[in-house]
Amino acid sequence: MSQTIINGDMYCTGGLSSKTFTAPSGSISDDAIASNAKIKATKLIHQLPLRYSTSTSSAAVTATELLHIAKATGEIASIEVCATTAPTSSDQFTVDLQKGNSSTAFTSVLSSAVTVTSSHSDREVVAGTISSADYSADDIFQIVVTVSGSSTEGILVVVNLHEQAQ
Repeated sequence: MSQTIINGDMYCTGGLSSKTFTAPSGSISDDAIASNAKIKATKLIHQLPLRYSTSTSSAAVTATELLHIAKATGEIASIEVCATTAPTSSDQFTVDLQKGNSSTAFTSVLSSAVTVTSSHSDREVVAGTISSADYSADDIFQIVVTVSGSSTEGILVVVNLHEQAQ
């Protein structure tokens, strides 16, 4: 079938329909998609906020908690830590984010564990530095919290993942 080539802009005041359409790469941006468009979840990158928290009314304790089993490939976007009652004097706590799977042991994905000490304020958000952001389907994430002393209460850890559609 022959093609008609138009060299220049074209404006259509009515509807435009076709049997097929191939948009040039990069030509459809976020602004071009209607806010009420019903795009299937299988076509999106999912932002997953993983959350770990302890009681705000009793001393935090050392713990290891499983957080997530990845359903698809993705990347760790961020990790943030705070405590409603920050450590005092020489007390402190650390948070490590670890990744593993059926064939590899859990290992840290951070440059170093996030450390919160008495130099931090109550509810001060402390960001961690991610050294190994990429992950695969079936990778498992866990949080390792190590508490020194008894003055810390209400630890909150939020890990944000950007996971591909399945």
